[in-house]
Amino acid sequence: MLCLQGTPLGSSGSGYYYRDHRALNREFVAAERAARSAESRILVGSGLYAGFSQGATMGAPILAEHAAAFPYAVLVEGFAPWDVPSGRKLLRAGGRRMLMACGSKECAAVGKTSEHWLRVAGAQVRLEHAVGAGHTPAGAVMELVASALPWLLEGDPQWQ
Repeated sequence: MLCLQGTPLGSSGSGYYYRDHRALNREFVAAERAARSAESRILVGSGLYAGFSQGATMGAPILAEHAAAFPYAVLVEGFAPWDVPSGRKLLRAGGRRMLMACGSKECAAVGKTSEHWLRVAGAQVRLEHAVGAGHTPAGAVMELVASALPWLLEGDPQWQ
C-alpha cells in the first residue's frame, strides 16, 4: 500500500495538500517506483487507486496515466467532473472499474453527473452516497465503500 501525504499545510502538521495534480502525480510515480524496486512481488495490472477529497479530485486527471497498473479506482468525496472523453481515455488506458463514494450532497451531485457520462463512455462505474455523512472518508461512507469492494474487484484473480 502506498500512502501519499503531499506537502504539510503549515508548521502545525495538521494536514497536507498538493499544489496541483502534477505534484500528486510526481509523488505517486516516485512512491510506486520505490515500492516496486523494494519488493519484486508487487503485481502489475491489479492495483487500486484510492483517494479522499483532494486525492480523489486531483487523482482523477492522472488515473488514465496509471490505469494499466492501477485499473481500479475508489474516489471518495471527489469533485472532479468526468465526461465521455475522459471516460474513454481511462478505458483505452486499461481502467476497469471505478467506485465513487460521497457523504456530501455536493459530491453526490458531481458524482451523479459523472456516473452518467462515464456509463455513456462504456465505463463500469458505481456511485454510493451516504446521505448526511458529510465530507469524510469514515463512518457510513467507509461502510458503503467496504460493501462495494466485491463489485469493484469482481473477476480479478489477484483480489479473490
